Amino acid sequence: MLYGLVGLALLLGAALDRMPELGPNLRVTGVIVVALAIALLIPESLKLRAPESRSDNVTDLAVALSREYTPGDGILYLSVKRRAWSLAYPSVNRGMFDLAQDFTPEASHDLYGTELPSPQIRARMRSSARILVVAEPKGIHVESGGTELMKERVLAEYFTRALTIQVDGAQVMIYEPRTTTTAAELAVSQE
Repeated sequence: MLYGLVGLALLLGAALDRMPELGPNLRVTGVIVVALAIALLIPESLKLRAPESRSDNVTDLAVALSREYTPGDGILYLSVKRRAWSLAYPSVNRGMFDLAQDFTPEASHDLYGTELPSPQIRARMRSSARILVVAEPKGIHVESGGTELMKERVLAEYFTRALTIQVDGAQVMIYEPRTTTTAAELAVSQE
């Protein structure tokens, strides 16, 4: 849709550019047609710029992350492709520790950046005080490779979900490390 609007704008501009070469009647008709096309496209153009037109609201996601993130936390994207959500507000994400990222999108010359090998991601996850997981909304799944499955297994095995924040098109889940109680500690607490 957006590419079509750009093409249409170029076409209308080319038509306006040719207007002086036309006769007076055709010029009036051309101007009316161009003005009518612009008037009809303005509401659609405004609708495309509204937050409701997008399937995910990266503004709300950035607000949720900045509100919940504290120093020592780690950010974890359950799909490497969801890291692109953070590109809209780089100032918000600056200083947040991405547990899986090896190279930034800029450094790796792509939209998603590159991730560390699974053992390093696992080690970073295990050493985190708290993890803010950025994922698709509940019920929507993207492709799952070995790294994404490993992330989910580590979360399930070593962490407890403390909070889930739903935003349009995404969710932020806050995980805290599981407290393990040994048999000796359990006996002492029962006394």
